[in-house]
Amino acid sequence: MEARGRISRTVGVMGLVCLPMFVALGRATQEPPAGRMTSTTLRTTHAEVRSTHLAPLDGEWLRTLVDAEGRTVGVVAVPLGSREPRPVVVAAHGALSRPDWMCGATRDSVGPWPFIVCPHPAASVTTMASWSDGRTMRSVIDRALAAARTLFGARLLGEESVYLGHSQGAMSAAFALGTPGDAAAPFPFGLFFEGVPHDAPGAARLLQGAGMRRVLLVSGQAGWGSAHQAFARSLRARAVEARHVHAGGGHFFSPSSVVTIRSMLWWLVRDAPHWHVER
Repeated sequence: MEARGRISRTVGVMGLVCLPMFVALGRATQEPPAGRMTSTTLRTTHAEVRSTHLAPLDGEWLRTLVDAEGRTVGVVAVPLGSREPRPVVVAAHGALSRPDWMCGATRDSVGPWPFIVCPHPAASVTTMASWSDGRTMRSVIDRALAAARTLFGARLLGEESVYLGHSQGAMSAAFALGTPGDAAAPFPFGLFFEGVPHDAPGAARLLQGAGMRRVLLVSGQAGWGSAHQAFARSLRARAVEARHVHAGGGHFFSPSSVVTIRSMLWWLVRDAPHWHVER
């Protein structure tokens, strides 16, 4: 197993993780937000959580997840300093990728507030791997969540979870979440970056049946915008609230995609009281 210190220093590859200095370069183009919010409104969703007697969470920010049978099933990014239960983001990487890269990029994109569980189908977190099918993906997700609960217990909220998929992790999301799995891990919110299923109506049916009620679709490559828009229409036809934004910047987590995801996260979790989103 890799040394934790080495894992925690892994910051990304091929533009996955952007430095904070890039965030100031500019805002991504997006459609005006719906509802009463305006461009002058502070778009921050403050978590309505009561103080607890939990000690501040300390230790390493990135930890390896091992299931009950001793198998490595991913990594988790930890909200250090938290004193209350926090929501969970399950971040599924794309083909030939690693969970530590995905957790680093996701933390840049959604901020340090939630626990970020990054499942992985290979025996080592430093081995690049792909997802074989939705059923296997769901099994690894469930085992990674169970391993995180073993480490952190009630600090992980069972509701208000976000499924974030990149590339293959987005394309396969409906097949994974539509597979019967851990009933304690519902995903009311979905964020799909640079990946849509081939059967958009069928995927929308599966996600609606799995309890997903709001989806943010983010494209990076110009050629993928129309497919993301079509998937959004299929989701809305199933009464799943859906919105598409084009970030630019290509297929990976570029500065523009990180800025776009961070700036639109408020829309996705705006009615979730335990979320805190700063833009």
